[in-house]
Amino acid sequence: MDFSETSSIMSTSPDVLQTYCLYATILALKLVMLKPLATYATCHADKLERFHFTGLKYITPFWVIGALYTTTNPDPEVALPLFRVFVLGRLVMLADCLTKVPREMKRLSFFSTIVITAFMGVKVLNAYKSAF
Repeated sequence: MDFSETSSIMSTSPDVLQTYCLYATILALKLVMLKPLATYATCHADKLERFHFTGLKYITPFWVIGALYTTTNPDPEVALPLFRVFVLGRLVMLADCLTKVPREMKRLSFFSTIVITAFMGVKVLNAYKSAF
């Protein structure tokens, strides 16, 4: 890859980067607020603790892959909804911990977060495949 290709790959839309940073911060704050939230929640502490670790398991790859994805100069019309739907999916999972969410909605939110992270990961691998 010559320098001109690297330059075009590394140039990303400010909207994409700002949106990623916003939603990554929302997810981080959600994790930080889980303990205080447990005081007011109707769910059991062990369920909330499991949810916290599950959240870490799925949010951490999103943070890493999402940050790398922003360096691939993604189309904002694709990237912005990906970030929004991922966060919405994780918030639905939080709502399920606090109240009862319909099983179909829970499954849809879970699988959508997996598919979004995988999609971004494939895009990153494709963008940087010449590094092999």
